[in-house]
Amino acid sequence: MKRYRITESQYNRLLKEASTDRRFRASIYVDILVPETDNLEHDRELAKKEVEEIQENIPNSYIGGIGYFPTGKIPDKKELDRLQ
Repeated sequence: MKRYRITESQYNRLLKEASTDRRFRASIYVDILVPETDNLEHDRELAKKEVEEIQENIPNSYIGGIGYFPTGKIPDKKELDRLQ
């Protein structure tokens, strides 16, 4: 996993010099598209399974929820930036 824009040796030196850890929390939003059925909860479960597969690769993570995005399309980058 690449960390920041420093070399691995610089990163390891910083870890060794640090006396304590500082904790941060970040949110990552992922748009998941699943085939639409007449059962919203079924569709949500499919989306949750896909997110769980992604989560397996992210240590110390949890899924806070799966929200239905009713427009059926992924917003463009300009719209996503506006929502931040």
